[in-house]
Amino acid sequence: MDVYLLRHGQTVMNEQHTLQGQSNSDLNAVGIQQAQQVRQKIVERGLEFQRIYCSPLHRTVQTCRIATGKNETDFILDDRLKEVALGDLEGVRFDSLDPVLSKKFMRHPFDFVPVGDGETMQQVVDRAGAFLEELKQSENSDTVLVVSHGGTLHAILYYLLDKPQETFWLPWIDNCALIHLQINNGKWTVEEQYRDVKIPESIEKII
Repeated sequence: MDVYLLRHGQTVMNEQHTLQGQSNSDLNAVGIQQAQQVRQKIVERGLEFQRIYCSPLHRTVQTCRIATGKNETDFILDDRLKEVALGDLEGVRFDSLDPVLSKKFMRHPFDFVPVGDGETMQQVVDRAGAFLEELKQSENSDTVLVVSHGGTLHAILYYLLDKPQETFWLPWIDNCALIHLQINNGKWTVEEQYRDVKIPESIEKII
């Protein structure tokens, strides 16, 4: 079974270097263009998705509509695909964070202690893993699209590839990056690596 992972397009909050978490933020003009480019890539490759899983947050649904040309009623909305819940940190500019906190989150994400109603990174990995295990149980000849968020997609790859914790955020998954996976007889493989793009300057300083 072919599975394509897609991160949402750039949002207004991305542009402002603001922590989104599970807050809603619309795609900006760049994000809309990114989603349109993914749509073109999907058409050029002749991809047809029999199942489309999507985080219910607005930016992912918006990206999914543009990239697939389908309506929200065609999507399987799954809370396990939501972004990392950042609690009291949502809406805070990245460059205004306590340097110790931001370094811990980016360099040692599994040591990060959530603020307010936030999640630990292990909780995100656990829900992403539960989604993957359920998807694996439904293995057939379908081509599947999974539209989610940067943190959650990194959690998915961490779960699948058994990466060292300190490389959780590497390589960086850019907005609207498309990652091709396969499940064959219950075994996952990465068929096409996502492009390794330049990390945003605000984050590059910390990583």
